[in-house]
Amino acid sequence: MIDGEARPTMICSTGRLADPAGGSPAPLRQALHECAEYPHVRVVRDFAVLRRIGHLRHEQYVQGQGKPYRSDILERDCLVEIADFSAVNIYAADASGLTAAMRIGLLEDRHQPQGTSLREAAAAAGIDPALTLVCSRLVRPATQRGRHVADLVRFVRLRTVTGGYRYCVMQTAERLVPFFRRFEFQETGCWSDDGPGGRLQVMILDTRMQPVLGRTIHHDAA
Repeated sequence: MIDGEARPTMICSTGRLADPAGGSPAPLRQALHECAEYPHVRVVRDFAVLRRIGHLRHEQYVQGQGKPYRSDILERDCLVEIADFSAVNIYAADASGLTAAMRIGLLEDRHQPQGTSLREAAAAAGIDPALTLVCSRLVRPATQRGRHVADLVRFVRLRTVTGGYRYCVMQTAERLVPFFRRFEFQETGCWSDDGPGGRLQVMILDTRMQPVLGRTIHHDAA
């Protein structure tokens, strides 16, 4: 269990929160909640947990990869951004602690980093921005070799469809493109300049309102 957050009540994901053919999807914080299918995946509701994720981001991105991302809080060696407070952060954990984390936001959120590039790619692909989420800031401890990363992506797909969203967009380094193709993310041919992160490929997942992938995904994210 992560310090500072009580174990959440498991909620079954059966039943739709929104009708994707009937208009607007569910509010993001309503759509993304814990479910019995992925009991080790949790939603951040406590700043102490977000702070731990922020320290992990700083360790991975700033210290490990030399990317001088700027934090919007003053805590030392902790990367937390304004977008974290309008988005929903999720994480996986086991007895040893946090194993992976990712931020899920709305494409239309004005606080979304690189939002302009992502919205341009979505427009070029002809997808509805109101039905589109952004997956970003995927991190894991250095001791973990992609464990639970695949389950975070599966969880997002399940909850995305259940909540009435259809698309997920993300940007990633070229070396990770093959990994995300396994989840049906496709390259758009659009690139974003992340500044500290460099040139990143924009990828889009069209769930076609199908919540679960039918094949096994190996836990070998770089």
